[in-house]
Amino acid sequence: MPFPDPNRRYTPAEYFAIEAVAEEKSNYLDGRIFRTMTATGNEERRDHICLNIRDALQTLSGETLYKVSKAPRMGEPENALNSQGAADVAIYRTPSRPLVVFDVISPNTEAAVRGSKASLHRKRESVQQLVIVGQQLPEIEVYLRRPDECWSVQYMVGLNETLEMPFIGMSLPFKEIYKRVQFPVEPYIYT
Repeated sequence: MPFPDPNRRYTPAEYFAIEAVAEEKSNYLDGRIFRTMTATGNEERRDHICLNIRDALQTLSGETLYKVSKAPRMGEPENALNSQGAADVAIYRTPSRPLVVFDVISPNTEAAVRGSKASLHRKRESVQQLVIVGQQLPEIEVYLRRPDECWSVQYMVGLNETLEMPFIGMSLPFKEIYKRVQFPVEPYIYT
């Protein structure tokens, strides 16, 4: 089966029907279907990062404040922030109202995540912090909602950095986020 036309807009129902029989994974955002990186290294890095975040949050909080997608694809109904995009990890204080949203990017999804998907996350009233996590290098982009409803952005690079999450009162060291992650290029200049 050929890959769907990336220029055509699909309904969520069409996407799920295509995905059910597809030979390769894809992502869905704003009606478009994108290829997912299928290289083993990218999938393993992404899985490690998501699980590291989940495990670290569990250890820090002692309670379940998060949700991790099981099959990490944009648009999955069980973890969708809306019908156009899902988070990789989201921290909730009340059901369906995420405070902090994490998205792990790959070279293939970077433009969509930093563009329209990030915009969708920031439009959601409950979201106070958006964390875009790189998997090629230890780099994180953090968006914080300010009291005036504008957003500030901070870009952090290196394994010695720490992610502050003031809305939930936690700090997450990059060394925990990137534990057991093998980078495609050794990040020696960032440590």
